[in-house]
Amino acid sequence: MYAILISAAWLTAAAVMDVPGMVKRKRKLELVIFALLGLGGFLMHAAYGLRLPIPNPLEFIRLFKVGGS
Repeated sequence: MYAILISAAWLTAAAVMDVPGMVKRKRKLELVIFALLGLGGFLMHAAYGLRLPIPNPLEFIRLFKVGGS
């Protein structure tokens, strides 16, 4: 439970510092990327804090392995 609160606090602090400048400079793509990465990080940290099974990213990469066995 604390993992979700801590993650939300960090994401909120980062958003408070970065988002107003991005909106002022009209950097919409940067804002979308910031939001997606922030949301992804929040979800990963929340899953880790709740002890949910998180798949290994290397298994996904091995699906696209070229050549070899």
